[in-house]
Amino acid sequence: MIIRDLSTASAEDLEVSTLIQTLHDAGKRLEELTEGEVDAVADAGGRTFLLRSAQDQLRIFEASKQAAVLNALPANIALVDALGVIVSVNDAWRSFVDTRVRHAPGHAIGINYLAICDSAIGDGSTESHAAAAALRAVLCGGSESVLVEYRCDSQAQERWFRMYVSPLAQDRASGAVVMHLDVTARVLVAAALDRQRAELRVLVDLMPAMIWFKDIHNRILRVNQRVADAAGKSLAEIEGKPSAEIYPEDAARNYSDDLDVIRSGESKLEIVEPRQFPDGSMHWVQTDKVPFFGPQGDVAGIVVMERDVTAQREADTDRHREGVRLPNLGRRPRPEAPGSR
Repeated sequence: MIIRDLSTASAEDLEVSTLIQTLHDAGKRLEELTEGEVDAVADAGGRTFLLRSAQDQLRIFEASKQAAVLNALPANIALVDALGVIVSVNDAWRSFVDTRVRHAPGHAIGINYLAICDSAIGDGSTESHAAAAALRAVLCGGSESVLVEYRCDSQAQERWFRMYVSPLAQDRASGAVVMHLDVTARVLVAAALDRQRAELRVLVDLMPAMIWFKDIHNRILRVNQRVADAAGKSLAEIEGKPSAEIYPEDAARNYSDDLDVIRSGESKLEIVEPRQFPDGSMHWVQTDKVPFFGPQGDVAGIVVMERDVTAQREADTDRHREGVRLPNLGRRPRPEAPGSR
């Protein structure tokens, strides 16, 4: 709002002052003639004049409507003027200030938001300075809207907020809307998922097998380090790629076998077959294929685990041969004692 000071009046200012007085007198006389029972009057030409009492009611209605909208939003919201001074806040802002700030008269209304952020020192000062820069960028017209995510812990817990700043009007002279949304739950869930992924990566890498996670379209979602080492590639070069790109000679045959698991939803275990390794040596390999399921209960992909069982198979073969050649070393079986069965 721009208010014009008429105390030092020019000729033009005097005319404006006269018109204001005329409007005031006209409105007062119209209310007297209508005995306060109507909100607006119209002349024969269809020109309408809204009476002052109706204008006041309309302003009150518009203000209450705006307040209801702001209070319904689950974010801490403040409206600031073109200089960054807080002129209005919603209920969520008031509640936040009541629980976090001991001395904030009027819930910070009338305080310069930019000055608060600029003066911050110590923990959180970097985020406060970023918030001030974001607000300035909007107020000066350098940006249409700005988003800043920052940490602001309470005494009881870790808390994260996302700050949105957008202009109140296109001309920027009206100020800006500053909205802080509590995103703690989302940030903590994301952090927990990151930890789980890291832990899963460690466990999968430690397993004595090569492991692939593949979707139903034969795309490689994730592998362990043993797979990357065997392929001579990095994890980034394998994950997210179609199997045919990484294993052009074997992808079609392996996928045909995968489809049995995908269609049936049942595992295929202990598939033992000979395999020639890149160095030309022959090995026995055991493969297990297990489905994993999506949120709706349908098969989302499979986990393939493959390990070299050559040494175990050769040991089993040697034991079998020894058993056939020397069944009992020529000894007679001892007679069983009565009641031993």
